[in-house]
Amino acid sequence: MEIYTGTSDYIDFDIIGASAAYTPAAILRRNNAVDITLTVELADEQPTGIERWQAYIPLSETTVQDEFYVVWEVTVGVESVERQDHVTVVTPYITPDEAAVRFGWDLEDPLSPTYRDYDEIVVAEKISRFSIDRFTGKSFGVTRKTRDAYGQQTDSLVLGEEILVFEKLYENGELVLDISDPELKWLGNVEITETGSALRLVFPGYNIAESETKYVGSETGAFRLGYRYTTEGVFGFANVPEKVSESCLMLINDYLCKDSIWREKYLNDIELRDWKYKFEPQAYRGTGNLLVDQMLGDYVSVNMVVI
Repeated sequence: MEIYTGTSDYIDFDIIGASAAYTPAAILRRNNAVDITLTVELADEQPTGIERWQAYIPLSETTVQDEFYVVWEVTVGVESVERQDHVTVVTPYITPDEAAVRFGWDLEDPLSPTYRDYDEIVVAEKISRFSIDRFTGKSFGVTRKTRDAYGQQTDSLVLGEEILVFEKLYENGELVLDISDPELKWLGNVEITETGSALRLVFPGYNIAESETKYVGSETGAFRLGYRYTTEGVFGFANVPEKVSESCLMLINDYLCKDSIWREKYLNDIELRDWKYKFEPQAYRGTGNLLVDQMLGDYVSVNMVVI
């Protein structure tokens, strides 16, 4: 199940042809984190022959992209049942409501000539997002995670990924900096560089560029050569870039158009009397839309090996 960042939602537990002995328990469970007990209540509308319980996932648990499980514990009669529901919190590159406004779609009246089913747009956005992520090699949401990089004996540590908030730094597995623990001292402070994709070691009164000192031991202002530095923080984009949102809109429209079925079959040649279609090879290496590929060009990740 997917939930959009910055939203709240319910997860259902259906009991068919029976009733729970008491209100089920639902626990939100993450790796290496404290379990959270969720509020559970009967759904307002019950499908025929089904008792539907709903666990509420609050807004506080969807602030960044994440993955977790909702663990249900239910007793029906004398039988105890446990089930896990996997939940992924994702950032939509354009919401279904925003897409409907841009294209002039009617989400309410099935008889309207401009009607589009809401769930259909949700699927189209999801597929478009997958295409963009695959083509660029990155995600445009916000995620709390760790990232490993190796020191190059300079005052900068290139992460290769945009970071928004720096929280902790480990050197070869040892915690050396923690913004929540001012008592933990290291070489100096760490700040995010102007590009947002690297960290800079700020060493008061010391400029590494002006020194010819051989950097040995912990008294230098450098990320030491070959040392593994693990950065913990919030990575990604504070806002989805406009080119990404516009690209997602275009791909949604492509996916929902009438010729999407045959385009998904790797068709590369059509002849109809005087008409002939032939696709360029790039159509199968990119997103399938040339203009979208060009718009996303600035965001394509380039793999780099540092020797």
